Amino acid sequence: MNTSTSTTLQTLWETLAVDPNEVSLLQSWIEQNEKFFGEPGARAALRRAADLPESWLAKIWTTRLLLEEGRLEDSLDLYREALRLAPKKSVAVQEIAGHLGQAGYFREAIDLLLPIYSPEDHGPWAGFNLFNTCEDADDLDSAQDVLNRMKAAHWPDEPGSHYLRNIVRIRQEKLMILREMRDAAHN
Repeated sequence: MNTSTSTTLQTLWETLAVDPNEVSLLQSWIEQNEKFFGEPGARAALRRAADLPESWLAKIWTTRLLLEEGRLEDSLDLYREALRLAPKKSVAVQEIAGHLGQAGYFREAIDLLLPIYSPEDHGPWAGFNLFNTCEDADDLDSAQDVLNRMKAAHWPDEPGSHYLRNIVRIRQEKLMILREMRDAAHN
């Protein structure tokens, strides 16, 4: 590694250490390490960033690696730690719901996130991810709980809020159809 590369990485690291949850900085840190050291360098850079005391985003991203290795309990521990560190108004719940759902750990996502989900704090996209997870787990009661919270939410009147409310309405209609189909199958 030449001096220029070393300086670039050092500067990136020092900047990231100040704000470890800035998405573009974290991505740059990982990408530069991958560029110079390949996939193992990217993984090591991510783990190093996750070790920063206030880092919650890198912890969440690290869980993907752990899930690939079949280390669910380690992932859940990191998710819990990230949730303790993350501000209420962050993408933490949205990302975690997406990760666990994509990995097929629906029940774990519901158990971890449903008790804390707040549309005002975590936003509508976290709610949609959590709703999808509940639906995939065939936990229609929890899906209804998510929708009830979203319908009661006081989102600011800004461009797109009408669109979001329409999505909630459509999800409610879908949930009613799923309940009817389930009930018909049991009769």
